[in-house]
Order: sequence, then structure tokens, then C-alpha cells
Amino acid sequence: MSSICFLKTPEALASVLLNAFASAPGATGAGLQALSAAAPWALVEHLGTLSVYLALGSPPTADEELRAWSACTAMGNTLASLSPTSRSLLSPWAWAHLDQLCSSQSSRLVRPAMRCLCLAAVAEGRLERLLRHLRPAVQLLHSQLEAPEVDIAENGAVLRAAWLCACACEFCDLNQMATATDLGLARPTLASRGKRPRPTVGAGTQLAETLLRTCEVFLSFDLRAPLPALVMALGFALKRHSALLLRAAVETILDAGLENRPGEELLTERSLEVVTSLCDHLGQEADAGAKTSLSTHLSKLARHAPAARHLAHLGLHRRAEPSDGPVRLVALRALRALQRAGLAGHPSALGAAALPALFDVSSRQQGSALLCALARRDPQALPQCLVPGLRDAFAALLWQAPQQLALGPSKNNHLSRAATEAAKAFALSGRNAREKWLRAIVGELGNSFSEDRFPALPSELGLSRRLKPFARRASPSAAKLQETSSRSLDWTDSWPREPRLQLLYSHFLAQVLVALPLADGVHSEIKLVTEECEKFLELRAASAASAMEHEGSISDATLRICIISVVEKALLSALRAELPSRPAALLAALAPRREALLGAVLGDAAQAEQCFAEAQNGVILRSGGSPASRRDRERDGKSSISLKKRKAAGGSEKLKTPKKRKLKGSSEAGTPQVAA
Repeated sequence: MSSICFLKTPEALASVLLNAFASAPGATGAGLQALSAAAPWALVEHLGTLSVYLALGSPPTADEELRAWSACTAMGNTLASLSPTSRSLLSPWAWAHLDQLCSSQSSRLVRPAMRCLCLAAVAEGRLERLLRHLRPAVQLLHSQLEAPEVDIAENGAVLRAAWLCACACEFCDLNQMATATDLGLARPTLASRGKRPRPTVGAGTQLAETLLRTCEVFLSFDLRAPLPALVMALGFALKRHSALLLRAAVETILDAGLENRPGEELLTERSLEVVTSLCDHLGQEADAGAKTSLSTHLSKLARHAPAARHLAHLGLHRRAEPSDGPVRLVALRALRALQRAGLAGHPSALGAAALPALFDVSSRQQGSALLCALARRDPQALPQCLVPGLRDAFAALLWQAPQQLALGPSKNNHLSRAATEAAKAFALSGRNAREKWLRAIVGELGNSFSEDRFPALPSELGLSRRLKPFARRASPSAAKLQETSSRSLDWTDSWPREPRLQLLYSHFLAQVLVALPLADGVHSEIKLVTEECEKFLELRAASAASAMEHEGSISDATLRICIISVVEKALLSALRAELPSRPAALLAALAPRREALLGAVLGDAAQAEQCFAEAQNGVILRSGGSPASRRDRERDGKSSISLKKRKAAGGSEKLKTPKKRKLKGSSEAGTPQVAA
């Protein structure tokens, strides 16, 4: 009974969706496509009903096109699951409407309609339906090869012919089903007398070569407007005829598409999509063991990995343009596909490309997926790219979204979400790799900020688009600085450039640290971060405070160390809280030191000394105990020196050493006696 219910449930769902398909094509169309992908057998009896929605008006409305596209997709998924049969699967009325859609001017409907037509022709064994469209398309492509300089911008006949041929190459095995004469292609020529004849090339391979020559001729005549559609068509044909990847013309066409000339962003996106689809398709076939030569074909795609890594950083370090985001997103998808196939290059280079993507809302999901995949496969390589990747990410935020770095009255949710995505890769790494992560980030936190180690930063650092940005200009008066700082949403808005960058970068690194799920226990990662921060406060901060006291003024280096000390002290305070509340605790610990930091920036040595004193307050020395004063340390140092001199004198004075107390129940050797 349960099996019968299980069989009837998808069919009942298909009936319900088809009844509502006419009135609500958007939601029900998506449901039909999902059902056809999960349970295509449930729609076999409804192919006739689906074919009703293939009819279009003149001109077609948006709802009609949406219904026809959803119906074609669902029918294609259903036909793909069927084995060849002698019975007719589609009615003559459905064949007529598929022929009409294949001849239509809608580029959105040509591919799904041709896919249905190809799969139905294969299932029914009716090749004449397919040849009815392929012969005119091949003739049109041959005529275009003879006169490629003809302007085709007004009609898309050549592009539609290329897509029809590409779909036939992808979904039909034309090498077995048809001959070159059936398609109207030239017969393969033989070699001259005395040599072996050239191996016979199948009709499908010849059709794919025709597409390749079409793209090559258009590129040679610099007719680049139709190239995006032609490159996509070539990618569809190469899925079945992957041996053509060994041709130099394919590399030339993809290289031209990945050049990313101004105004050719669509060609760049299509070229990256071709690389992605070919990597995924050939990788799946190689895993299934379909062909032994697929590894050679895949290796030809590895040469495009540097271009994809470069395009993943497109526009991050300059003024944003509308086309930058889509290109970066497609480039990250291509890198993910190349990484799955093992062709993307060194993991550290991939990690450096993925880290800035975490702080971009549009590409955060793809960057996180790539970073997590790298953490699973090679976790030891990620710590090598952390520092360069975080520097690129900070520079990109200053250019693209400076409001995410603002130090305002409330927690910055944008920065916290991005840091949480980095925490996923951290959680997937092993214990040794996690320790390297922490040491790399804490070590970078303790370094003074220098613009020479970063990409080009913007001259104006307005962290919010609602605030007035500032550039390299004369320092305002102290009263104006304090007034602007008290009224601004970002309380560093009126600071000079160098100390402001130091505070923003230190706070950025601290936000990444507090978002990581640090372990606490036998191998405590919280203790590791705490010890590294206390080491900085004990050594470098104390040394800078002594130098400031000796010189009587605040130097630029001392000011940077003062800012780092305040941030690390706030970090130590935030680590005591629970993981979800650590970002808010970091900002809460940093906010009370706002006035003291502003005074230190203005050159007030007393305020800087107060910052140093508060940062060093409560720091536990590595040897244990509380930090002694500078006078006590000097006295202890002098007494140890005098003790060494007395020992070096030859033992003229016998040093008195306290006798060891003999513990009760212990032997002469000092080991406790164990009762028998």
C-alpha cells in the first residue's frame, strides 16, 4: 500500500501543478521543472498537456514565453529519461509547435525547444524532424564563412543557426545517427596518392568544426558583437566533441574572450561560463571512467586559470562599475570548477582570490564555497595566503563599501557576516592549520600599518556615503576634531589618514579573530591568542611607552603601537564573552577609549600614556604573577647581575643556600616511599 501511495504522489502533484500552470506560470513552472528533474516518470502521461503551452501568439506576451520556456524544460527533462521506443511520444501538433519555436526569433526559447526536438527525435528514431532544421542552419553557416564581413546585427539568423547546430551536437550522437551528406556537409577529403587516406570524420564532429571555424572567422575579421553567443554555442558542442579542445583555435578564442576589453564584459562572462561548464562536464565523465583521454582534454583548460584568478579581482581596487560584480561572480564559479578538476593552480593563490570575495555581498557565497573546498583539500596552504588576502580585502572594502569599516555606536553586521564566512573555512581546518591561522592573523595585528604593503588605496577615506570624505589635507584644529568626532556616525571620520588607517585595519583584523570558533580546553586556541597579545603588550607596548616618556613627545611609530595596544586589549576583553556576542563585546570594549585615542592622535602625551597604562593593566607575564613596575624590574636586574659577579669571583664567599626540607615519609633520594 505504501508503494502505491509513493507512486501516486508525484503523479498527483503533477496534476495539481498542471491545473495551476495556466494562471500562475512563474511559481508552478519552477515546480514543474523541479518535479521533472526529480521524478521525470511522473510527467510521461502529461506530455500532451504540456505541449498545449508551446503555442505562442503574434507577438508573444511575457506570460506566454514563460509558459513555453517552462514547458520545454519540463518536457526535455522527461524525454531525457526515456529509452528509445517505436511508439510516438509527441503528437503532430506538438512537433509543429516545436518547429515553430526553433524558427522563432526568441533566443531564450531556441535552445530548450531544440533540446526537446533532439531528445524526441532520438527517442522515436525520427531523424527527418531534426534534419529539417539542421540543413538550412548548416547552409547559412557555410554562406557566412564565405562572406563574414556582412553585417548581421539586424537579424540573428546566423546566431540562431549556430545554436541549433550546437544543441544537435550536444544532445544527439550525430556521428552514429547521420552522415555528412544528410547534414549537407562537405565530404572529408582524401590525401594525395601514395599516402594513407585521412581518417573519416563523423558528421557530428564536422558540424562542431564548422562552429569552430565560424567563431575563428568572426574573430579574425574583428566582428566581436556576435561572439558571446557563438562562444556559448561552441561550448555546447565541445561537451560531446571534447577532442577539439586540442585545437589551437579553441585556445585562441577563449583567450580573446578572457582579455576583458572595455565594453566586452558579456564576452568575458560567456567565455568563463564555457570554461566552467566544460570543467564540470568533463570532470563528471572522467570520474565515471567514460573516456581515458579526458584528462588530456581537461589539461587544456588549466591554462585559463591565471586569467580567471585575475578576473576574480576585477575592479576591487578602483571605483566600482556595474559590470565588475557579474564578471567577478562568474570568475569565482570558474575557479571553483577548475579547483574541483584539480586545474586551478596552487591553493594559496586560490585562497588569496577567495578571501576578498567574502566581503562582497554579491560574491560572498561563491567565495565561501571555494575557501571551504580549499580547507577540506589542502588546509595547510590557506594560512600562507591569509595575510595577502586580508590586505586585499581591506583595500577592497575601502574602495567598494567603506561603510562596512565604520566604527559607529552599534555593531557592524556587514563585517561580522563576512568574518563568519571565513570562520567556516577555519572550522574545517585541522588543529595545526588552525594554529597557523591564528598566529598569522595575530602577527599581522601586531604590525604597524604601511600603505606600501597594500594595493592602491583611495585618496579619500569617507567610510560612509552620508559622511563628508576627507583626503590628504592639513590637520584641523583640536576643537574641530573633537566636535566632528562627537557628532559623526563614524568616530574616526575626522582623524588624520595614517592613524585612522591603523585603527581601521587593526579593528578589521580583530573582527575576523572574534568571529572564529576558537577552541577552549586542552589545546586552547583562546589561550594562544591571549598569550600572543599579552606578549605584545608586555614587550613592544612597554618599550614604546618608555620611549615616549624618555622623548617627551609622541612619534608616529609610538602612536601606531598605542592604537594596536588599545585594540588588542579590547580583543582580550571580547574573548571572554560567548562566541555570538564577541563582535559587540569588542566594540563595547573599544568605545570607552575613544576620547583617549583622540587625545593621543592630537599629540597629548598624557592621553597616550593613559592608553598604554590601561592596555597593560591586568596583563599576566609569561613567567606568572602580575606585572611589576619599571623600578622593581631594574632592582631585580641589578641584584641578578651582582649575584653573577659573586659567582664569577671563584666562590670566595660561600653562598648560603637554604636546606631542603625533608618531607615526611620520603627517602634520602627525595622520592616518596610507597607502602607495600
